[in-house]
Amino acid sequence: MLQRYKEDMEGLPEHRGMDEFNEIPVEGFGAALLAGYGWTEGKGIGRNNKMGDTKVLEYHRRAGTQGLGYNPSEADPRKTRSGDWIVGKKVSEGGSAKRDRGSRDRMEESDSSAQKKRYNEERSEKEGREKVRNGRGSREGTSNASGTHSNVLWLQSHIRVRIVSQKLSKRLYLMKGKVVDVVGPTKCDIMMDDGSELVQGVEQDMLETVLPRTNGRVLVLYGKHKGLYGHLVEKNSKEEIGLVEDADTKDIVRVRYDQMAEYTGDPELLGY
Repeated sequence: MLQRYKEDMEGLPEHRGMDEFNEIPVEGFGAALLAGYGWTEGKGIGRNNKMGDTKVLEYHRRAGTQGLGYNPSEADPRKTRSGDWIVGKKVSEGGSAKRDRGSRDRMEESDSSAQKKRYNEERSEKEGREKVRNGRGSREGTSNASGTHSNVLWLQSHIRVRIVSQKLSKRLYLMKGKVVDVVGPTKCDIMMDDGSELVQGVEQDMLETVLPRTNGRVLVLYGKHKGLYGHLVEKNSKEEIGLVEDADTKDIVRVRYDQMAEYTGDPELLGY
């Protein structure tokens, strides 16, 4: 068998390099293979080959309103098969662009409304829980930090916040950003997350803190553990309490959501 293999190899023509592949297109190799089985171009393949050469079915990607359930036969009768609009008594140039722009605007408004509705529901639920805690704290004669949150100075550079007041700008409402400078006890400058705008002189009561995902970096802004920097290892959304691992001592402490925020700066600025 080895001798036969050597003879076959010796009988092969010399290799011409990549020029051989440049002379023959890729589909030519497949055609040559099929020709060895008696196939000719234009002839069908298989037992029932009376249909001739089978045409390749090309699928066209649907977009816009041509989604699930779209029926081409129910398309606008004013359109011809070529896709051009039939000219009637009134012709409006740029109408398609206006419709597309209007559709995008409606979609953006819908998304914005859904986001605001979802945020308002979460806000109402949070305020309800705070009222219950405040009531329980007053009955038991204990202080509640949530009730005095508005009187606490918690602004800090390099933390992420969310704008929760439409007084500043309806366009920026519920958008997130990073505090780049604290210009007063209750006033700061914010760079929005998309980096397109620097908002100056934002009051503290127009903001709320933003938390990172689990294992993200956080800074405690006020309370018993003020100044602590570490990683948020666990969240308890029901009680609105997170477990934070001190980056220095590795101790685990419990911190309320409103007492901390995601930190984006250099830990060395905090002494870590």
